[in-house]
Amino acid sequence: MKSIYTLLAILVLSISANATCRMDTLYQYKFAPGSSVKENEYRTVFTYNALNLETERMQQKWNAGSASYINFQKHNTTYNTDNLIFSEIMTVWNTTSSAWDNSAKTNYYYNVAKKLTSFQSLLWNTSTFVWTLKFQRDYTYNAANNVEIYNLWEYIVSTGVLTNSVRIYYAYDASQNNIERLTQRHNTTTGTLENEFFVTNTFNVANDNTETITQTWVAGAWKNSNRYVNTFTPTHKISETVAQRFGTTAWEADLKTVNTYTSFDSLLLTTYERWNTSIGGWVNSTRILYYYNVDRQLEEKKVEDYNSALSGWTNFGNEFFEYNIDKNLIAKDGYSNWMSGGYYNSHYREEYVCTNMPTAIKENSVQSELKIYPNPVTNNQVFIDSKTVQTFNLLNISGQLLQSGTLIKGTNKINLNNVSSGFYFIKIGAEVQKLIIQ
Repeated sequence: MKSIYTLLAILVLSISANATCRMDTLYQYKFAPGSSVKENEYRTVFTYNALNLETERMQQKWNAGSASYINFQKHNTTYNTDNLIFSEIMTVWNTTSSAWDNSAKTNYYYNVAKKLTSFQSLLWNTSTFVWTLKFQRDYTYNAANNVEIYNLWEYIVSTGVLTNSVRIYYAYDASQNNIERLTQRHNTTTGTLENEFFVTNTFNVANDNTETITQTWVAGAWKNSNRYVNTFTPTHKISETVAQRFGTTAWEADLKTVNTYTSFDSLLLTTYERWNTSIGGWVNSTRILYYYNVDRQLEEKKVEDYNSALSGWTNFGNEFFEYNIDKNLIAKDGYSNWMSGGYYNSHYREEYVCTNMPTAIKENSVQSELKIYPNPVTNNQVFIDSKTVQTFNLLNISGQLLQSGTLIKGTNKINLNNVSSGFYFIKIGAEVQKLIIQ
């Protein structure tokens, strides 16, 4: 289902002050356990319009029998007159008819301020040969262009109507920090929306999120559930997060995350510790080590688990990143499942092929209207200075939409929720920039 929400956007990599690099092909490989010989798995080919906005992304799967790539699935995108995405259609290859069959579609709607107000997800009905509405998401905004109410509507086939399954209310302080979030969910028995979660965020004078408390609705009252307490460095990066669960009468320690940073303020080490009730203290659980090249680009990310029996750290996973002489990411290797024989049982590789584009293309974008910082992102918060009101979309390296929202004129603070470390693209208007999250 993830591919239904895929945003088909141009993937542009900035490689120098004089050129841009547009991704044309993505190759994905796998390796047999313990082997260093890569095997073809997928190939994705990108197509663009005259404005260098992606119009098609075709994924092909390797067929060992024919020793060739076979069509697998395809995504097509259309845009409105403001160059905002109007619709996306996913089709799958029918090997019997040798044709593309409709599968899923997403329609996007905006207000006069070019803010996303609604999008509909539809599935292709193979019996009636028409698009059938699956669900719809609606957004309303406050005067500062922050989401005030979010509604999720699901289409109920048996009744033939849209049902408001989830509603979320957002409240903000004077600095437009999200201080409250109320989630309600549809009760199929009563047919009404009922309280589910209530989240409160506390910020310091520097607008750092120092505390988050989640409560759940139980028997007509709010009950404490989880709490996160953050401390920050002088440069406003999270140095420590303590997660707590509410016990019978008080908060109880659960998990602690400790971050250390390099001299250039990028993550160097993240350590996760769990509370051991037997000893009444913290014990090691997992750690992530980050290594950089001379250009301060992430070169390796290593994950280790703590083995209490050995009183030491053991391998869990690795990621390696390769760059060309223009400092562009050209490949990524991922390893997992460390074996006693001294090797990883799982290994995948991605290689990126792009085309250098002339400076004129970059100058036709809105890059001069934007400032995105810090980059790399180290505490799951990024700031965007925009001279206009416009939408943003966060995508992974394959072009899959992870998060979207609206920017106001001025400085915007974006919380990158549930986004893991890695390389991403942030699309704002017609411009796409590379974003590194650590």
